[in-house]
Amino acid sequence: MPLCAGLNDRAPDLSGFDRMAKPYELLRILPRTVLLGSSTARAGFNSFADWDTSLPQPAYNYALLGASAHELRLSLAQALRECPVETVVIVADFFAFNAHYLDNERFEPARLTAATRQSWLGFRSADLFAFTIGRETLGLSWETLRESHQAGGSGSPAPSWQGYPWRVHFRNCERSYLVKWFPPPASKYEFASAQTGGDRLADFDAMLQMCAGRGVRLIVLCPPIHARLHESLNAAGAWTHYESWKRELASRTRVQQTQRSALGRVELWDFSVFNELTCEPLPADASGPMLYFFDSAHFTPVFGRLLLHEVLDGASSHPARLGVRLDQVDIETHLTSVRAALHAFGKENPAVVADVHLALGIAESSGTAPMAISPADR
Repeated sequence: MPLCAGLNDRAPDLSGFDRMAKPYELLRILPRTVLLGSSTARAGFNSFADWDTSLPQPAYNYALLGASAHELRLSLAQALRECPVETVVIVADFFAFNAHYLDNERFEPARLTAATRQSWLGFRSADLFAFTIGRETLGLSWETLRESHQAGGSGSPAPSWQGYPWRVHFRNCERSYLVKWFPPPASKYEFASAQTGGDRLADFDAMLQMCAGRGVRLIVLCPPIHARLHESLNAAGAWTHYESWKRELASRTRVQQTQRSALGRVELWDFSVFNELTCEPLPADASGPMLYFFDSAHFTPVFGRLLLHEVLDGASSHPARLGVRLDQVDIETHLTSVRAALHAFGKENPAVVADVHLALGIAESSGTAPMAISPADR
């Protein structure tokens, strides 16, 4: 429906339904450019379809909140099967490659099979019911009407940062993210697990091969994270896993480039480095918003536009380069450089490091394994 002030302009949070709606919305748009990822891709590339870029149009942000690499693989397969895709952008999150981080409970591969132009209905019957007269849909419709009526068409709501305690916000996010990324009780990080049956690097290989086999340009991005989250990973004893993740992505990308160079073009970028943007200071409480970050893991569209311009145009509109082509540099040299930047940040910002350790409940004198982290009250 068109947005009508006082009627439906105050929709409640519908984020839990992206896995139900997006496979079908994809069929309506039939994009030539598809962006895949999790909430980082959704937040950092918000309004991506409307950006003036050299990417083939129409473009579609197919990001799913908290998506694993397995979910991305199956979603990509559906997009390539159904749409005239020429370019794919994958925002590859560190957590998504942990085999112990499971697919979202709302993610159903059967839906991706049903969401097809080859079928007259193109819908799972259960979803068609849920979208129209389902209990959750009716409840959300009522909430939309109620909130819109109470707002009375008064315009945009107050910015979410007004009155917000930024430091507490970042602390809670850092603590809760690490718990989610290293799920209890084992709190392990492994690319493959016999226990869960997942192999996230195999999922990545499959995405590389699917795009190469169809002659689709593939751009893989390691997204920017705030320096505080880098410090959190280090303090929690996860840095070796973090480096192994980048090392594996770079190695497998180069193998694909060698094997399929004539069929498809793939490039791997690392924006999870230290620079002026990723070290953006936290604003004072009840002030803001931040220019480049919503929290430690989620960058803003301002940052998203800058990094996409650097990727597509080969030059940065920012005075300094923001990312590194991992498939064009020596990976060990790059990892050493990021590690050195981490140590330099810690020496230059002892108060920030102390605050991160406080957030994680870790003594500064020694690192602690991820399983020692307790969930935060959100």
